[in-house]
Amino acid sequence: MHTELTRRGEEEHPPLGLDPTNRLERGGRLHLGWSDMHAALSDAHRWIGEDMFAAVNQGQRNVGAVHIPKGLLRWIAQIADELALATSQAALEKTEEWR
Repeated sequence: MHTELTRRGEEEHPPLGLDPTNRLERGGRLHLGWSDMHAALSDAHRWIGEDMFAAVNQGQRNVGAVHIPKGLLRWIAQIADELALATSQAALEKTEEWR
């Protein structure tokens, strides 16, 4: 996943602008990054779901029949938690900016 997120950032995001302190550009990069993270989370969930259905089609009934790489579920939860924290911090910054 990290490789894919890095590739997206390097190949799909716009190049750095002339003013790296521009809040609008920083916000745009933040949202592109969040979008990439949500896509990675979605891909991980889809992969797990597809593996579960493949096991069902083989007659399995136990989740232990599905190989989920060690740490993947923890990674999914950690990314979701970090996205929520970043969103909260960004909302706080925006609120302070509007005061």
